[in-house]
Amino acid sequence: MKNMKKTMLAAALAASLLAPISGYAESEDGSAASTETTTASMPNPIVEYTNVPDLELALGFPVLYLPGSLYATYHPALVINSIGGTVSDLHFRSREDESRIIVRTALLKTVNTEDISGYYGVNWTLQDVGDMKHTQVNVAITEDGTHVARWTKGRFVFSLAIKDMDEKNFRFVLKNYVVCADRFAYRYREEA
Repeated sequence: MKNMKKTMLAAALAASLLAPISGYAESEDGSAASTETTTASMPNPIVEYTNVPDLELALGFPVLYLPGSLYATYHPALVINSIGGTVSDLHFRSREDESRIIVRTALLKTVNTEDISGYYGVNWTLQDVGDMKHTQVNVAITEDGTHVARWTKGRFVFSLAIKDMDEKNFRFVLKNYVVCADRFAYRYREEA
């Protein structure tokens, strides 16, 4: 029975992660507005929060935000969501160009998958990234040019999606996120 519940939870989470970067449109004032429609028979697995501390409290674990090198350009988050009550989903937009970042964090034991990116059917390649290149990251580029990365560290699973950014800048942002995630996973290695 316990394994069946885990399987059902994993299936529900996987289904809720199918909409990666879409689902939000920018309104005229620059804020994010949901474009999702729901039916009466299927509850929306996405819950919006007004701030990251409320999101962390609801999820029960800390979430990866922005590396210090990106804070001035991308802070604050435009969208602060949880998906299925198990995955954080933060959306950022650059003040300098059209680039957008989505970063997701989850506890590996809760989601029971190493892929929370929402991108399926892409060609993933495994790369060593981060300080001293110790962290292995799966990287892909979608048909529309979105750069996507996914990896695990410690008890966490992470994903990063970056739209409207060239390869060189993507590599810079990815390395910064992986280094930050390595430190994050070490800091929060013990369960609260």
